[in-house]
Amino acid sequence: MLRLVPNLPVDGAAPALVERLEQAGFGRVPSLPPYRTFRVDAHDNEEGIRARLRKSFRRDLKKAEETGIAIEHSHSPAACRILEDLHRVLLERKHFKGVDPQEFTRTHPLLCEAEKMTFVVARLGGEPVAVL
Repeated sequence: MLRLVPNLPVDGAAPALVERLEQAGFGRVPSLPPYRTFRVDAHDNEEGIRARLRKSFRRDLKKAEETGIAIEHSHSPAACRILEDLHRVLLERKHFKGVDPQEFTRTHPLLCEAEKMTFVVARLGGEPVAVL
């Protein structure tokens, strides 16, 4: 089974694209929430980007920076395992329903280098605390 998770805008051409996908034989999965992406215009310098953020978010960002959180970008299998491990911990604690990270981590090794996902791992004291 092939699963598409299109990044569709809330308005605009989304209904027409959904209709075309349905005409092509794809079906919706009503039990899954719609996919959403949040964007930040990165054409500005760092100060300009920060100025557009909510005050509370800027405060939280500054606090995080002061704690010594280190950010790394990775395509490695180790980053896949971090995603799975942190997801399992959150699932045990929060009992939420969401996308199974193995959908990403199983396909990741099969992709050519140019198509591999980039994982963003946040570490505190050398230990992973978050991953995107």
